Amino acid sequence: MSQSFAAALERARAAHSFSLAAASVAASLTVVIAFAAFMIVGAGITTTATWMFALGLLAAGGTYLGTFLGVRGKMREVPDTRAAAAQV
Repeated sequence: MSQSFAAALERARAAHSFSLAAASVAASLTVVIAFAAFMIVGAGITTTATWMFALGLLAAGGTYLGTFLGVRGKMREVPDTRAAAAQV
């Protein structure tokens, strides 16, 4: 495996890890807010659970995609100093 491929793979793994954590937090907050809002309004538990699932999935997917693309783009801009230091 070439060093550039290994570095790119490591950057993708880091971006995935960060994005997964951000998506989990976003989905959790969305589900809690949805639960509170639907219970205050007086919706039934079936309606509340359906909307919690749908909104949580939407928030997690959108946050993951946006964060992954943003982090991966920023990682491409920053030069990999570890590879340069290893060659010295």
